Amino acid sequence: MRNGSLIVETLISLFLILLTVVIFTTIIVGVAKNVTFTEESIETFLFTNFAYDFLSKYEVGHEIEQGVYEEINREFWKDKWNDQNPPFPHIDPSVSTVEDVALPSSSDVKYKKITLKIKINEGASIERIVIIGD
Repeated sequence: MRNGSLIVETLISLFLILLTVVIFTTIIVGVAKNVTFTEESIETFLFTNFAYDFLSKYEVGHEIEQGVYEEINREFWKDKWNDQNPPFPHIDPSVSTVEDVALPSSSDVKYKKITLKIKINEGASIERIVIIGD
C-alpha cells in the first residue's frame, strides 16, 4: 500500500509543478504582449507628433503635394526607410487628403484640414486630422 501512495504523491507533485510552469508562462507571455503593444503605441505617438510638427510649417496659401507625405516618412525613419518595404508606422499617401475649409460663420477665416492615414502595422491603420490655420 505504501508504493501506491508514493505514486499518487509523485503524480500530484508533478501536476503542481506543471501548473506552476503554466501560470508563469502565461504571465510572461502577457507581459511580453503588453510591452510590444506599448512600444508600438509609443512609436506611433512619436511619429504622429513628428508629422504634426512637419506639417505645421505649411500655411493655408501653400499647396501640400503627395510628395510631402513621403518626405515625412523618410525624415522620420532616416536610414531605415525603404520604399518597397516601409517600416511601421508610416503615412499612406494614397489615402491621406488635404482640404481648404472656411469657417461657416465667416468666409474670411480659412484653414487647412489634413487627414493622415497612418499605417500602424500590416493590418491596422489610424486616421489623424491636422488643422493648420491662416
